[in-house]
Amino acid sequence: MSDNDKTEIGYYPEICLKMAVYLKDIFGADHQIAYSQNKSLSEMVNEIHSSLGLDRGDTYYPSLRTDIAFGIRFPSGKLALMLLEVKRGKSLGLMNFSQLIGYMQVAKHIRIGILLLVNEGVKASPLSIDFSSIIDVGQLPADWKVLLTHSDESYDFQAGICLYTPNNGIEWVDSDNCYGISSWDQLKESLSAE
Repeated sequence: MSDNDKTEIGYYPEICLKMAVYLKDIFGADHQIAYSQNKSLSEMVNEIHSSLGLDRGDTYYPSLRTDIAFGIRFPSGKLALMLLEVKRGKSLGLMNFSQLIGYMQVAKHIRIGILLLVNEGVKASPLSIDFSSIIDVGQLPADWKVLLTHSDESYDFQAGICLYTPNNGIEWVDSDNCYGISSWDQLKESLSAE
């Protein structure tokens, strides 16, 4: 099957394998990496916990259908979860980012979200012109603190944007102006802080 014939879901396995390699490289062999794809968030979290030999506990995760979830188990036993929202096309827009942010607000217990574009063409920027200008001027919130006024519960999460070139690699889009994750080092720091 050529890349032109692949659906968005058809890219999930290779994205998962590539991301797992990158995560293993930045965290090292003493960390365990697990992932799940194309299920409800609750099912993916269950699968990750099971793969890593961890008890899921009673933390609620919605049955929201999402693309990919990763779990990184630290030597201490701590687990950090990350959500990937995958889009296939020539560029990303604010609507794509808004979808990821909406998922992160509902997920609550996942602190890192990555919007990933499968690059289907050579383009100067993986972002639409409008979306790029919003990021460049620092007007896109990529580092969130949410306060639920009815319960005084609060949680925070951070987002990043990546470009995946099939059969190649994953590159970060610079979102430093919005306090977004823009490098593997920043991703490691954010996941380690959980």
